[in-house]
Amino acid sequence: MSLKDEYHAATRGLAVYDASRWGRITISGVDHLDFLHRMSTNDILGLAPWRGLQTAFCDHRGRLVEVADLCRLDEIHSIAFVAPGRAAALFEWLEHYRFAETIAWRDATADIGQLE
Repeated sequence: MSLKDEYHAATRGLAVYDASRWGRITISGVDHLDFLHRMSTNDILGLAPWRGLQTAFCDHRGRLVEVADLCRLDEIHSIAFVAPGRAAALFEWLEHYRFAETIAWRDATADIGQLE
């Protein structure tokens, strides 16, 4: 397919972009929504199932740690989409602040593809 054909498809039809290089973290557990709500800048508790939002995670000085697109799947499962190569860093930062919460996370970047 030529560049002209690709442009035509994107502007007059359908375009698909392979965004698999972006990081993905699956987050689950009965406490995960409350924990993410406390750790980020957006209203995670008000997020309905199968909806998403963009949120920021900041350190104790208010400096940006990571921006993520968070999709709530149900009461105990969500997935966070982060910049390429940043899943492990966000995972480690969040783990540092987890104490007694019932939460499990997994870097699913290599397990799940992503099309946009």
